[in-house]
Amino acid sequence: MNDIYFDERSEYDMRTVFTKAVGQEIYRIRRSRVMTGKELAIQLNVSQQQVSRYERGICNITVDTLILILNVLNVSIDEFFKHVYLNISDIKGNVDESYQRIFLSLKENDKNMFKIN
Repeated sequence: MNDIYFDERSEYDMRTVFTKAVGQEIYRIRRSRVMTGKELAIQLNVSQQQVSRYERGICNITVDTLILILNVLNVSIDEFFKHVYLNISDIKGNVDESYQRIFLSLKENDKNMFKIN
């Protein structure tokens, strides 16, 4: 029974790390575009506080919202997740094997498959 608890805990911790890494990357890109949280919030039709929650990794982002954010920030999905991978490495020190397979597959696939038009 303890083994199951640790497995679930580890999975939860990795999801938390992933959410924080995604938020850090949104924050980094937004700042590099010289855009305020309020400006991004207006374009997404959410509150400035919600953008802050995304960037701090407090709230999970739906796929739909992430696509909208990346579209507003004019960044491709593959480029975004390459940086998320680096953020995870910085936060955790090593990347969980299940996420590592996903990120490695991004390198192997055709980059055009992940572009936002």
